[in-house]
Amino acid sequence: MALCAAVSVVGIPSTASAGVFPAAQACSTAPYTAEVPLRYQDLWTYTFKATWCAEEARIVWAEVAVTHEEHSETCTWIGRLEEWTTRDPGTGAWTVFDMSEYSCRTGAGTAPKGWTPWAMVTVQPDGISIVKGKGYE
Repeated sequence: MALCAAVSVVGIPSTASAGVFPAAQACSTAPYTAEVPLRYQDLWTYTFKATWCAEEARIVWAEVAVTHEEHSETCTWIGRLEEWTTRDPGTGAWTVFDMSEYSCRTGAGTAPKGWTPWAMVTVQPDGISIVKGKGYE
C-alpha cells in the first residue's frame, strides 16, 4: 500500500482518507460517525474517524479518514501503514482498522524515534460503534 507523505501546517491538520468497500454514496439518513483520538505528549495528535451508512438494518458503505497534527518541529508524519475492513455476516457489523506512523527526533545526535498509532473500531447497522483497540507503539 502506498504511503501518504503529507505534513500538516500548524493548526490545519491534513487528512488522508480511503474508501472501504463501496465508496461513500447518498444515505437516506445522516451517516453515523465514530472518532478515536490519540495524542503523544506534546509531539503529535492522530485521529481515526469512521463514517458509515446503514440502510434497512445493514451497512451499505463505510469510509475511514485519518487526521494528524504535529505539535513539534521535530516530528514528521510518515503516513498510513496499514488499513483494512472486515464484515461480520452474522451481525452485519464491519470492523475498520488503521495504523499510521510518525518519526520524531528525540535529541541532538540521536536517531529518530518512531510511533505507530492505530485504532480498530467495530461499527454496527444501528449506529453503535465499539472501540476494539487503540494505541501506539
